[in-house]
Amino acid sequence: MRHRTRGAPLADNGENNSYSRIWYDCSNSSWTVYGGTHLLAVGDYATMDDVITPDYFKKRQRGEIVFNSMQSSRLVAERVSGVGTHRKSPTSINCSGVLRYNELKESLGVTDLVLGAKFGVGVGGSLSYSSLLSDEDIASLVVELSTVVQNARGRPDGELWEAIAEVDKSLSLLTDLFVSMRKMVTDAKWANRGKGLSAAWLAVRYGLQPLVNDVAGIVKGLEDTTGKRQKTSRAKGTLTAHKYETFTSASATVSRTIGISYSDDVQIRAMSLDEFSASVASNIGFSVKGLVTLPWELVRFSFVIDWFANIGNFLGALVPAVGHTQLGSAVTIERVRTINAVPVAESGGSQNWSILRSQTGTYKISHTSKIRTSGLPLPGLIIERNFKFSKLLRCLDALALLVMQLYAFRGVKRRPPRKYSHSGDVSFNWGDGAV
Repeated sequence: MRHRTRGAPLADNGENNSYSRIWYDCSNSSWTVYGGTHLLAVGDYATMDDVITPDYFKKRQRGEIVFNSMQSSRLVAERVSGVGTHRKSPTSINCSGVLRYNELKESLGVTDLVLGAKFGVGVGGSLSYSSLLSDEDIASLVVELSTVVQNARGRPDGELWEAIAEVDKSLSLLTDLFVSMRKMVTDAKWANRGKGLSAAWLAVRYGLQPLVNDVAGIVKGLEDTTGKRQKTSRAKGTLTAHKYETFTSASATVSRTIGISYSDDVQIRAMSLDEFSASVASNIGFSVKGLVTLPWELVRFSFVIDWFANIGNFLGALVPAVGHTQLGSAVTIERVRTINAVPVAESGGSQNWSILRSQTGTYKISHTSKIRTSGLPLPGLIIERNFKFSKLLRCLDALALLVMQLYAFRGVKRRPPRKYSHSGDVSFNWGDGAV
């Protein structure tokens, strides 16, 4: 294992936040400056650990594939100091007809010190990064993406077995397309026009488009070369969590409220590199895995079930990739966690001082980590985190299918055949909340 670093651990950079005051005194009207307090630590520090592979370059020259495990970390703390608070006492004394007030002001904003008070971190200290996503959330997504990749192994770009099995339904849907279009144009009832529109949409999405893709896949497959070839199967997913809260630190002369934004973003990528001998049959879309998993694809509304649980991917992942030799596989997890604090409001504290100038300045700390491990975990059956109803096509499909079930007429009686896809792209937003 090799260990490398860049920069230095976060530390107090010696920046002082001094304060000044004018106190009740008719003989002295000048500001008195008092010693400063150090602010929170800042800096940029990175580390990396990776596995050294003996004769790495020689192995690459021989065509060997090497997947090194590694992990890296980067911690960055940044401060924009701004200006401090200028405040005045509510009471005064009369100095020969001139009213004099107690006044206090800091040289720099203290947003970071208020943030440190919330987390119990003293001056010159460093905050720990915030974790909004649990290890269980991340591990579950790793399994889900691994299942997608293992399902994709051994499959051609298209699935001709399913196209052949449902060719009659696809052709019927094309007939329904013309019937539905005629209903939209000639039917006087808007309800029937809506039914026709739903049927036409399904006919295009699950009848015409798959047929066009199948024909294009066959043409491309006939043009492709045969023989030994390498293919990479990939899947990626994201987890995102956000939170916002306020925190108030009060004294006799000033009460400060800061807003704190937290974010936790994770991106996971899974991949497998395989070598196989391509044939004309595999090029145009025939595969052992496609044939074995065909019964599930022919189940009525199986593609809708797959919106909510990864049954199709799980079943495909259990089927061996016949004729494929896995050269290597890996999972990469990248995570960015941040805490960002900004001033929100100020008031005069328990003694009701007046605020003549509010503080400015921000403080942000971010931790970026990356872990790459060789190999893929075993496939698992997972309830989908994101049903993807935020995507327009998924919403239109769901709406059309709902209309198909509510109204039984010729244009939407049949189950639309599903064009198989093994691309993996999963996203999940934990949500925004205020506490």
